[in-house]
Amino acid sequence: MYQAIGDLGYLLDKDDYLELLGRFSALVARATSAMPSRRQAILSAMGVRERELADRAEIILRS
Repeated sequence: MYQAIGDLGYLLDKDDYLELLGRFSALVARATSAMPSRRQAILSAMGVRERELADRAEIILRS
């Protein structure tokens, strides 16, 4: 799932992609807070590493 989100960065304009990342981050946060004992399993199943979402948004903002 996360790889598909990353690939959309090549297709969407910067503002739309940042909005997508924000919404995806919120979804991940909601899912992991609802099931804290399953946090790592949820992130792993989505292909997300802990700091990757924030790091990706920061890189895009600087470009």
